[in-house]
Amino acid sequence: IIDFFLSADFKVVMTTREPASYIDAYRFIKVAIYRKLNRLFGVESKYNKLKNHKLKDLIFESTMKPNGPHVKSINELFERIAQQRPQDLALIKKVVVNFNPSLIINKVPHNFDSSPIANHIISVSEKSLSLDVRHIGDISYQTEVENSSMELIPVITKAPDSIFSGELQSIVNRLLYL
Repeated sequence: IIDFFLSADFKVVMTTREPASYIDAYRFIKVAIYRKLNRLFGVESKYNKLKNHKLKDLIFESTMKPNGPHVKSINELFERIAQQRPQDLALIKKVVVNFNPSLIINKVPHNFDSSPIANHIISVSEKSLSLDVRHIGDISYQTEVENSSMELIPVITKAPDSIFSGELQSIVNRLLYL
């Protein structure tokens, strides 16, 4: 799932307002950026021809190695790279800066302000991961969405003028014009 997410043109993470869900959304973002950094020289990467084994090993030891000296934040990783591989710091910073996941909050009740949840994820992602996560919209809780999954008929097909369809169109527009 993470590799599909990383290869997507638009990296969208969906959560709900339940604490377990938005904590998992943050964890997914963290695992995704760590995976991206650890696959920096993989065959799917545009940097695969650089084959920098020392940097690859340093990233792995700092983020993934069992019982390794893990970093607590991406800024710590930047510091470690600056100390041990200063010539590679610009590349790592570029990869992190260009990793911009978007956030959607799903099943939002009518008149519920989801901005504190979104702002929390955005704040923790900025502080710990040095990432710019963008909240691109909410999808309200609607029984027609649940009914459509039971009927196996997409809401957009069954009700193209529904609230859900409008919310989805708004989110797509934000994605396309970021």
